[in-house]
Amino acid sequence: SYILMADIDLSSYSPWTPLGTSSSDFFSGNFNGNGHDITNLFINTTSDYQGLFGYISGNSIIKNVRIINCDITGGAYVGGLAGYFAKDSDVAEIADCYVSGNISTSTAAGAVYVAGLVGWLYMNNGNSSDVIRCSTNVTITMPDNSTLYIFIGGLVAREESGWDIKQCYSTGNFVNTGAS
Repeated sequence: SYILMADIDLSSYSPWTPLGTSSSDFFSGNFNGNGHDITNLFINTTSDYQGLFGYISGNSIIKNVRIINCDITGGAYVGGLAGYFAKDSDVAEIADCYVSGNISTSTAAGAVYVAGLVGWLYMNNGNSSDVIRCSTNVTITMPDNSTLYIFIGGLVAREESGWDIKQCYSTGNFVNTGAS
C-alpha cells in the first residue's frame, strides 16, 4: 500500500514510465493519493498500457488523487489514471480521482482504448467493483486513420460487465485530426 504525502510535479521525470507496463509486470495494491495533486505527467510513446499506471491487476484500490495537466500519447491502452485495470479478485475500486489534460494514441492500426480516466476496465472474475466520484476534463485526440478500431470515452473507453460507474462525470473535447 502507498500513500502520497505531498503534491508531486513530474516535469523532472519526463517522459514518465507507468507503474506496471504489461500483464507480467503490473501494479497490484492500494494507492491513496491522500487528496494531493500529481502535475505535468508527460508520456510520448508507441507502447501500450500508458497512464500514471499502465497496467493494474489484482486486489487494487486507487483513490483520492488528482492528475493535473497531463500530456499522454501511447499505444493501444491509454488513460490519464491507467491504461488498463484488470479486476481479477474480490476487491477493486477507483474512487475520488480527477484527471485533466490531453490524451491521444500513436497507434496506426488495430484496436485502441483511449479515455480520460481508464482505457479499459476489464472484469476477469470476482464481484462487482466501483468507479465512484471520479471526473475528468480532458481533450482526447484521435489520428486520421481508417484502419483503427477505436474505443474512446471521457471517463472510460471500454467497461466490462461487473464494473459500476457511479456519481462520475466528464467534460472536455474529442478531436479527430482527419476525415476518417
